[in-house]
Amino acid sequence: MTSIILVDDDRVFLGVARSILSIKGYTVDTFSTAGEALKSAVNGDYQCGVLDISLPDMKGTELLSKIMAVNPDMIAIMLTGYSTKENAIDSLNRGAFAFLEKPVAPDVLLSVIQRGLEKQNLVLENRRLVTELTQRSRETGILLAIAQVLSQSLDFKVMMNSALAHINSYLGLEASYTYLCEKDEIVLQGYFGKKICPLPSSIHLNGNSHGKFKDLQEAHLSSDDGYRDDPLISRLLTDQSHSYVLVPLNIAREKIGILVAQAERSHAFTRDNLPFFNTLGQEMAMAIRNSQLYEEASSARALRELENLRSDLLANVSHELRTPLAVIKGYAETILQKDVTFDEGTLVDALQTIDKETDRLNQLIEDILLMSRLQSGTLSMRFKNIDINTLLRENLRRLIPNHSADRLKTYLQEPLPPVTADPVRILEVLSNLAGNAAKFSPPEADIDISTRLTPENVIVSVRDYGIGIPLEFHEKVFERFFQVYPQSQRKIQGTGLGLSICRSILDVHHGQIWVENPQGKGTVFCFSLPVLKSKE
Repeated sequence: MTSIILVDDDRVFLGVARSILSIKGYTVDTFSTAGEALKSAVNGDYQCGVLDISLPDMKGTELLSKIMAVNPDMIAIMLTGYSTKENAIDSLNRGAFAFLEKPVAPDVLLSVIQRGLEKQNLVLENRRLVTELTQRSRETGILLAIAQVLSQSLDFKVMMNSALAHINSYLGLEASYTYLCEKDEIVLQGYFGKKICPLPSSIHLNGNSHGKFKDLQEAHLSSDDGYRDDPLISRLLTDQSHSYVLVPLNIAREKIGILVAQAERSHAFTRDNLPFFNTLGQEMAMAIRNSQLYEEASSARALRELENLRSDLLANVSHELRTPLAVIKGYAETILQKDVTFDEGTLVDALQTIDKETDRLNQLIEDILLMSRLQSGTLSMRFKNIDINTLLRENLRRLIPNHSADRLKTYLQEPLPPVTADPVRILEVLSNLAGNAAKFSPPEADIDISTRLTPENVIVSVRDYGIGIPLEFHEKVFERFFQVYPQSQRKIQGTGLGLSICRSILDVHHGQIWVENPQGKGTVFCFSLPVLKSKE
C-alpha cells in the first residue's frame, strides 16, 4: 500500500486531504511542523510527500532537501498559497516532482500524485532491470570463466581444484567443497578455502539417513525448510553462523554429488542467487561426469594395454627362457651320461656353452627386474657430477663383453663440462648400445663412440656399420619387446627390452635418446644429458 506524508500548518486542509487520500486507498501520515515530519520521514518509508512551502519552523524547500537526502526516490509535491517563480524554481531544483498553488482541487492533487507514482514506478523498475542486467552479466561472465576452467582438463583433481579456486575468487567465498556419491556413501572429493575446515572425509548413507539430500534437486539456502537440522546436511556445514548454498550436482535427475558454497557473514546469499548456482551446478555436474567417463575409458584402455603387455611378456620371455634352458639341460644331461666318455676339449666346450647360456638367462632376468623397477619408480639412483669422457675411457673395455674391445673407436670432444648422473646407470645405457652395435654389425667392423657439446647438453653417439634400421622404426625400437624383424627371421636373439631400459634411465636423468641414419651403412644411437650449469 502506498504511504504518503502530508505536511501543512493548516489543520483543516490536513483533515480534508487525509480523508480524500484515505478513501483512495493511500496510507497517510499528517504533520503540522517540519520537525515532526522530518523525524517520521527518517524512520519511515514514504513513496510520496505533499509539503507546504511555508511552515512555522522551517521552509518547506529546506524540509524537502532533508527528506530527499533520506529518501531520494520519494515523489515530492510542493504546495503554496503565495506562488512565486523563485519558489517554484527552488522546489524543482531540490527534487520536487510538481509545484501546486492553493487552493488545490482534490482531483488535481490526486492526478498529480498518480502521475508522480507512475513515474516513480518507472524509475524503480528501470533501476531494478539495470541492476538485474548488471548482476546477470556478471554471473554470466563468472559462469563462462568457470566453464572454461572446467573444459581445460579431463583430469578430475586438476579440474576440480581449479574450478573451486575460481568459484571462491569470483564469489568472495570463505570455502567451497564437493562431495560425490560412491555406492552407499558420499565422499569429499574437492575443497578450496581460506583455511582448512574440519569436514568428514566421507558420510555413509543407509536407510533414511539420506534425508533432504536425497530430494535436493535445486539449489537451496541452508536456512530453508530446516536444512540445517537435517542429520546428513548438518554434517556438511562447518559453522552454523555462516551462510551456505547447497547445490545439487545432478545429471538427468541422477544425483552424483553436492557442491557447498560457504560465506563468512550471515545472510550472504539470497534467493536471487539461486538460479546462478543452479546453472553452476549443472556445468560442474557435466564436467565431473565427463571426467569420470574419461577415467573409466582410460582405466579400460590401461587394462587392455596391461593385458597386451602381459601377453607380450609371456610370449617373449617364455621363448627367451626356453632356448638357453634347453641348451643348458641338453649339455648337462649329455655330460651326466655314465656310458659316454668325453675328451677334455669337448667337455670344456660343453661347460663354456652352459656358462654362456647361464649368463644369457641371468641377463634376461636382470633386464625384466630392472624394467619393472624403472616403471614403478623404485629404482634408486645415485647422482653425482661426472665427466662423460673420463667415464668412457675408464670403462671402455667393459662395454662389450664376449667381444673384442679393440673394435671400439672413440672420438671424444675435449674438454666437456660435467653432467649430473648416476654413473652405473649411464654405463648400463652405454653397454646396451655398444652391445647392440656389436651384435648387429659384422664381426670385424668398428664401433664408433663419440662425444660432443651443444649449448644445453652433452651428446654421446654410438655408431655401428651393420644392417641399419628403417626410418619408420626409429621410434618404435624404444618400445618394450619390439623387434625390427619377426622372430622367425632373426638370427640374433634378444628380449627387446634393452632400448626401452635405456630410454627409461635417460628419462630419470632428464635426457633423451634417438636414432639417426648415417651416410653409408649402419645406425647411430645418440643420447643427451643436460650440462651442469655453473652458479653465477
